[in-house]
Amino acid sequence: MSAQSLRLHDLNDLSHRTASIPPEMDCCSSSQVRVSAGDVLPLLADAALTNRAWIEDFADDTMEIPQDLYEVLLAYRRFRQSAA
Repeated sequence: MSAQSLRLHDLNDLSHRTASIPPEMDCCSSSQVRVSAGDVLPLLADAALTNRAWIEDFADDTMEIPQDLYEVLLAYRRFRQSAA
């Protein structure tokens, strides 16, 4: 299986950057691809910080994450709420 590429286009920059996100061979279904969190999280964080419109298109989508990551996220949310 050949590696797929995700193209990112910055409207403020005419040169286009390409980030390669290789899918694993054991895809869940034809509409799902497994990728590492290390590949996806920086892209999502950048998109959220720069208010990319497309990020809102996925706001109601569900994601499957490992139990330990879920517990860390819950603890982090509680930490942020108590710090505010």
